[in-house]
Amino acid sequence: MQSDASYLIKLANRLVQGIFLPLFFVFFAAVSLLAAKPEITMATRTIFNYNRFSDAFIQAGIFEKSQGALQSLNRISVFNRFSDFTVKAEYEMVSSHFSSNANLLSSWAIAANNAGMKAFNTRSNLLESSQTFISGELERLEVNFSSGRTDFQLGRQPISFGTSHFISVADILAPFQPGYLDGSFKPGIDALRIRRTAGDTGEAEIILAAADANAENTVIGRHRDTYNGFDLEICLGRFRRRNFATAAFEGERRRYNLWGELAVFDRHNNERSFGGVSRQVATAWVTGAERSTGKGWRHGLAIMHHDFGARKVDELAATQMTSPYKQGWVHLAASDYLFVNTRREMNPLATLNLNVLHNLRDGSNLFQPVMSISTGDESDLAIFAWLNTGPRPVFTKGALLQRSEFGSFSNGIGLIYRLYFKN
Repeated sequence: MQSDASYLIKLANRLVQGIFLPLFFVFFAAVSLLAAKPEITMATRTIFNYNRFSDAFIQAGIFEKSQGALQSLNRISVFNRFSDFTVKAEYEMVSSHFSSNANLLSSWAIAANNAGMKAFNTRSNLLESSQTFISGELERLEVNFSSGRTDFQLGRQPISFGTSHFISVADILAPFQPGYLDGSFKPGIDALRIRRTAGDTGEAEIILAAADANAENTVIGRHRDTYNGFDLEICLGRFRRRNFATAAFEGERRRYNLWGELAVFDRHNNERSFGGVSRQVATAWVTGAERSTGKGWRHGLAIMHHDFGARKVDELAATQMTSPYKQGWVHLAASDYLFVNTRREMNPLATLNLNVLHNLRDGSNLFQPVMSISTGDESDLAIFAWLNTGPRPVFTKGALLQRSEFGSFSNGIGLIYRLYFKN
């Protein structure tokens, strides 16, 4: 009887996720069409990449020598403005296909399923096999309205913190991984935001974000303002059972664009510590500068540190088993990095970009050259590669030994094509 009940519960969940939610979105879009004149946007993004792996992974039986991956992300957005409020909804279908047995970790440029802070599971897995995944997700369903000087934003929505540069330590709710090129749509989280103006240029905000486990719910107070030409942001709250505080700044001085972020987190009692000034508190920071040098050139340099990362090469694997990595708000496994960026505007339609991430602990490097080309008013193409240097992993005595972080990455090439339609 108990197994029958479990089966019925799973079947009901599958029906809700796979049938009810897509139908609900279609119903919402139809009602919006009848109720007012909505704005409808459709976007399709196609990502292809080809990976070649180190021999140690083949010897360990983890990967084959090479793998191709193709991902298609198709999203429909409906925005409707009523007399007292606005509503926006987005539904996305994702199809991922791999030339060999699938492993998302092997496809650095392919988006993994980062649930972020979602109180309700709206993902519908339509097809799962060793090489193909097809799923649908309600990524946005938010209502915006005002009462006096106070604005309210309720529902599933994207939220970002910090300066939105290549590396962030303040963006924690549903961050992109460093180097991920398809930043068109950020994953939504379930939240209530209450905002009011503060002074002439400032804004104060309370954010309540819900997780699937009530104990991991988030409450954040945020204040943003401008002082002497610098945008400043301060956040204070509780996130995934941790008290935390962040501060971020960005502004220009003497033709340099300066930016930085600082974050302080509680450590969990049972959490392994790899270093830092305190066993109770972990710190993270990143700061950088950018400058244009003429003839279409722009250069940037940043340095980053976070206490959750490894100081020694033999600790890299252990850091990836800690909760910040499993929960998806920390991505880099070592504690210290240098980031270099060079950008050249070739002509009004094409831009060449080179990102270099250097691990200051083990000396390994990750290079990401990107050529971006505008192919129309509502479409663009990016051709990219990722190349690494550093000691390669070895397979010895039946175990895989990692000798550097980026030296364990695959090398590969890929492209992203994006196309948008508006009514």
